[in-house]
Amino acid sequence: MLDRLNELGKLQINWDSYGALPVNPNALRIARLLAQALESGPPSIVARPDGDIVFSWSDETFEIVCSGRGFNLWIDDQDKQDAPA
Repeated sequence: MLDRLNELGKLQINWDSYGALPVNPNALRIARLLAQALESGPPSIVARPDGDIVFSWSDETFEIVCSGRGFNLWIDDQDKQDAPA
């Protein structure tokens, strides 16, 4: 997955010959976080007290919360090594 994302990150303006824009750097960063979470193994899946369901990966950088209205993504891309102990 990361190889494919790296390829997409190299696309230049007009890559489709119809005026397409290059991949948004922030979208690419978030997609890489998702790919890393997916490649790290299966998530923990738990219910929340409000009835929602949460998919959470062990590195705690990525969560998907599923509710009756759809889903939300939670991303913490802060460098954990720089966090105070």
